[in-house]
Amino acid sequence: MGGFRLGAEGAGGECVFSSEVDASACDTYKANFGCRPCGDITEIEVEDIPHHELLTAGFPCQSFTQAGLEKGLEDARGELFFEITRILAARQPKAFILENVPNLLHIEGGIGFKRIQRKPNPNLNPDPNWRCCFQEDSRRVKSVWVRCLL
Repeated sequence: MGGFRLGAEGAGGECVFSSEVDASACDTYKANFGCRPCGDITEIEVEDIPHHELLTAGFPCQSFTQAGLEKGLEDARGELFFEITRILAARQPKAFILENVPNLLHIEGGIGFKRIQRKPNPNLNPDPNWRCCFQEDSRRVKSVWVRCLL
């Protein structure tokens, strides 16, 4: 818990908001950082989220995996992505970083990721700078990191 925060703070950033729905994860976060994240992001008004320059987020990967039947953004778990876009549209940070599974890029034959690329806020920049990085750790857990400068 708090990997994005550690990275941002290590680079000189400051965390102004965090959200987590799982009580055990909130306990871990509090033990690591001395503060408890806000609860369910779907119940938080965007006005209660401070302005920020960088938004970092992970969202449930099950919708984008073969085990999760690759339902993508049509799966209720995948819909959490739209909460991220709600915050991006309202707060308009300079950039965002998302973490998920590599299959995120290929769901629905690549159409799902194209929907994600168009969704954040098409009015901010007609040609945002997208970059995808892949990571595999010692347990062979694979992740894709999506960075976008708006």
